[in-house]
Amino acid sequence: MAMAALWGWGGASAARAGDRDEAAEALAVDVARDAAESGLDPDVLAEQVAFQVEVDALLDPLIEKYADTFATAGFTDDGDAYVVFTGPVPREVDAAIAGHLRITARGDALLSETEAAEINEAVAQAVADVLPDDGELLTLVEPETGEVEIAITEGRSESRVEVAAVEAYEEAAPDDVSDLAQDAVTVDVDRTLENIDEAASGGQLLANRGNSSLRCTSAFTAKQGSNIGVLTAKHCPENLTINSGDNLYNASLFTSNSAGDAQWHRSKTGGNAQFRYDWGKYRNVGAHPVLKVGTRVCRFGAATGTGSGCDTVKYVSACTKYPNLTYTICDLAMTESTTGSAGGDSGGPWFYGANAYGIHSGTNVRDGYSRNWFTSSRKALAAMGLKAVTG
Repeated sequence: MAMAALWGWGGASAARAGDRDEAAEALAVDVARDAAESGLDPDVLAEQVAFQVEVDALLDPLIEKYADTFATAGFTDDGDAYVVFTGPVPREVDAAIAGHLRITARGDALLSETEAAEINEAVAQAVADVLPDDGELLTLVEPETGEVEIAITEGRSESRVEVAAVEAYEEAAPDDVSDLAQDAVTVDVDRTLENIDEAASGGQLLANRGNSSLRCTSAFTAKQGSNIGVLTAKHCPENLTINSGDNLYNASLFTSNSAGDAQWHRSKTGGNAQFRYDWGKYRNVGAHPVLKVGTRVCRFGAATGTGSGCDTVKYVSACTKYPNLTYTICDLAMTESTTGSAGGDSGGPWFYGANAYGIHSGTNVRDGYSRNWFTSSRKALAAMGLKAVTG
């Protein structure tokens, strides 16, 4: 595939109306595919994702503005939306959702999203330290209640895990919350728990120089100053090329282990806002929304394409570790089920319509169900100081 196919043929920026038409067309394409693969009613699905786009556009600027007290946001089983803060709901938020019968705001969360992530990172590391080298883990901190969910594969470590987790919670939590640690931590033994690193087999989009073997997939373009490059998974190799070409893309920016699984490869040839969402098909990114529980998402990977369909976000921030990595990765989102991804799909885009949601990380089995991991692309951009490239 020629280099131009990855980046698309750039041109003058489309008019705003044209952008809206393009985004609406992209949404319609994904709804049709999602409905066909999932069996969901296309009209119901179209209404669901249209509301999802509306909520993203309305709430995201306010979530970013009041990030210090923002706790969580998502969609209920009934399809309504909610946003939760610590302390009082900002007046600007109340004013923005006034009259929106399907959007509610609360101010009763115990922890902000940032505080919950810091506790989760500390707990995950403490758990990893007491588990056997081949032990699997999953940790999750609920911002609204401060409760900690821990899953491990080894029952004999359960008591040690609980002690380590409580101590880590007490150390990382705000003073007025730390004394809740003993009651907040729950340890579950799940012998089905398994993480699979999906970068092990070769690559089509991102490969070693002069080698056609599939390694990973690129997600979205992003820029640092005037330099444009591609996002992919951090656990992918650091020196990759596009489509087996001779140009080497050296990764120069990485998230910390606590900020997801993402890296940025600077491009030698520039780029634009397009990403591949299906075999031979490209579209522009419109925005990188705040990832919310219940968000509907689709995926593309260079190994399996669109996989077995789209899915729904179950968690937006959890910690885990892959068996072949020495470190624990946090701030990963998990889907309700799996989209059938495989080796080489790592680093690929998670999206719906023109909205970019994530960077593929791997596959997980939890509670006996196969699920997917990915990093919020919005958080990855912020963590690496990058600016989104949009159409």
